[in-house]
Amino acid sequence: MPSHPESTPILDPRAPPPSRRLPDELVLLVIECCDEVDNYSRRGTLAKMCRVAKGYKEAAERRLYRSVILAAGEDGQDQDHEPSPLQTLVERPLLRLHFKEVELHLNRRQVRRAGVAALLRDLPSVEALVVEADTQPGVRALLAQPALRLRRFETYFSEDLAATIDAHPLVFANLERLDVGSTYRSAAMRFSQPVPPVRSLRIREVTDVAALEGLCAALGTTLVSLRIPFFFRTERRPFHFGRLPKLERITMTRGAGVETSQARLDDIISTMRSMATLPSLAALELRDALLISALAPEGLLLPGMDPDSSSVGAPQEEVPLSLSKAILSAVPSQIRHLSLVGTCLRTDDVVAYLLGPRRPPKLETLGLGGDLDRTLGEALRDRGGAAGGPCGALADTLERADIQVVSVDELGDEW
Repeated sequence: MPSHPESTPILDPRAPPPSRRLPDELVLLVIECCDEVDNYSRRGTLAKMCRVAKGYKEAAERRLYRSVILAAGEDGQDQDHEPSPLQTLVERPLLRLHFKEVELHLNRRQVRRAGVAALLRDLPSVEALVVEADTQPGVRALLAQPALRLRRFETYFSEDLAATIDAHPLVFANLERLDVGSTYRSAAMRFSQPVPPVRSLRIREVTDVAALEGLCAALGTTLVSLRIPFFFRTERRPFHFGRLPKLERITMTRGAGVETSQARLDDIISTMRSMATLPSLAALELRDALLISALAPEGLLLPGMDPDSSSVGAPQEEVPLSLSKAILSAVPSQIRHLSLVGTCLRTDDVVAYLLGPRRPPKLETLGLGGDLDRTLGEALRDRGGAAGGPCGALADTLERADIQVVSVDELGDEW
């Protein structure tokens, strides 16, 4: 009989292709990227990655529990119907080694729950601690760990800030960043122990200027970065920068709950002019809605006031056009990096300032965000000199001066 060669199987073209296993490097990269998504999606996404395969569980858990919020839910589950971090960490002590950042939302009653106090005394790897009001029992339990060494401490309850740091000198010995919700009592800012080597100080709200001045003075020899509001909540006087020899970066934001007024804007000018005495200052950022929308015509109403809205109850006051120019004229001349984010200044005033003689002579970087980036920034980066008019002239001027225009995240924290 004639021999027949082996026939090649015919594949159904409609059949799906055979699945191939993804390289481990790619899966680990996906897990790493999941750690960078926004806070609303991060936990649920990483929790699902823990169930992809046993071989990837440890890598996903390490990312998942690097930064957690410790809060006591009623049913022990979070909004994604996953076991809450608090419940999981009470039951699985080995996961506590992954902890780097903790946000604490536990009151006195919740700290007394079974296993919670023991958990708070067994988090030696934590480097960043964020605490809200009414969490003092949990804070005391966590700070009692002899091996704990914090690098960042963020507190919205600053009444006993200095006393807390003084009571735990080893815990705060390496502290680099301090975020304070409010400076409203000078006594709370008086340290009796050597202060930690804080490089970055952020103040959300100022109700006592003397407290802010005292805190800056205490940290003056190490402070490199400072973030303060434009307006102070109750006291109406400017803040003058003292001896801060190493201060390189200042960010000013609008803050909350303060109405704009001519007097308060004069305080901003006085505060900004005092920056001229800072020998190391290199970067200044003006952030958030302050004066006039960059997209609006002249005479726009104050931030948050919509002339077409029937819900506006307060009188609608117009902002003098000179205020935007006054802010720019007070920018210190020694800076090399200037960032304007949000709707803090008028676009045409910014253009005139950058074309004029008051532009810092050593400026290297111009960062734009929010409305200013969507108007001026886009014109400078995309069209350049072809835009014609003032924007075209500015693009040519910045190019000749070798000043780079960059986009700044409107919601971001830092440069």
